[in-house]
Amino acid sequence: MKERALLLGLLIALSAPAADAPPEIIDEAALEPQFKDFRARCDQVNKQALPVNEFVLYYQQQAQAKGTPRQQAIAAFFYGFVLQLGPPSKESKDAKREFQRAIDLEPGFVLAYAELANIAYGAGDRSEAERLLQRALQKSPTFVRAIVQLGQMAQQAGELRRAKALYEQSVGIKPTLHAFGGLVIVNTALFQRSYDEKEKEQLARAALAASDAAVTLEPDSAALRLAKAEVFWNLGRVKEAIDFLERLYAGGTLKPEVKVDLLKMLRGIHQSQGNVEGVKHALDRLLTCETLRPEERARIASRAKDLKEMGGNAFIKAGIEDAISNLRNPGLSVEGRLTELRRLQGFITSEAFAVEQLRPLVEQASRECFRVLVDGISGGTIAPRAGSTWT
Repeated sequence: MKERALLLGLLIALSAPAADAPPEIIDEAALEPQFKDFRARCDQVNKQALPVNEFVLYYQQQAQAKGTPRQQAIAAFFYGFVLQLGPPSKESKDAKREFQRAIDLEPGFVLAYAELANIAYGAGDRSEAERLLQRALQKSPTFVRAIVQLGQMAQQAGELRRAKALYEQSVGIKPTLHAFGGLVIVNTALFQRSYDEKEKEQLARAALAASDAAVTLEPDSAALRLAKAEVFWNLGRVKEAIDFLERLYAGGTLKPEVKVDLLKMLRGIHQSQGNVEGVKHALDRLLTCETLRPEERARIASRAKDLKEMGGNAFIKAGIEDAISNLRNPGLSVEGRLTELRRLQGFITSEAFAVEQLRPLVEQASRECFRVLVDGISGGTIAPRAGSTWT
């Protein structure tokens, strides 16, 4: 009897429906072959070896083809990915549909959740974006991209300590350039806001450590090495920034275009300190760079000439010219226009007007301010916001 009872229990257990298996997680690692193919096709488009319409049509046909649920989900995801490359109108709605189809076919498709979160955040719906990312993390708690995206949203909202915690959490799972870049930015911003010397030192070390860690991930990236000088600069360690850039320049292994970026950064640092000789030296070296476009070379030569003739007043002249040029850019945002207007206002109300060489330019700046304000207010694009300090 006992044996029969055991056998009966075994048969019941075997006949009972099995518990649902957890969904297969589909993240970047799972799609590495498909992303490799995608990047190769993008390269062909950039080189004009593959027409854009054929590129889009290929992924559309893949999304419409039959296959296993996994194959169809991956095809839908990449078609949605391609649709996002177009103008943000109908394409975003269609991309959203394809990403949702990928999730319906494969509930563990956490990458599709991340893309849907991007669309929601781009539309101004942060709460929906966070909900989608948290949903992805419920399925895969180690999904680093979702954690980094949450950190980026917190950073952009000014929630710097939350952003810092999220970036550190993601790095503890898997180091990425996005996380280290975020740590550089938030640690630097917290440093600039702190009044506690001990905390400032800790934040400075953390920012520099994150910059170094990013370089270890991509040791051949000259841009990342230049970024470390910018970290020094933002931390107020100007001499270290200058020394770091001069050592890089003296190394002689930089590509021509990187050398130009380095010298422009050096010029900017010296100019921020009012160091005329340092700016002159940077400009003189810039003029030896063969990759400068003719119009850029002419502008740099003009700035170098102004410095020799006008000394420190050349900085004011360059600032006014840059602000006027930026204000004439039709693509400049309202916030950007307000920033440039404030710059010009500062020049107009300064002692610059007393300098004979600058007086015509200061008068031009006054006329430009008046023009932009009249055009903007009449067009409804420069109206001060509630609580704005702009007057």
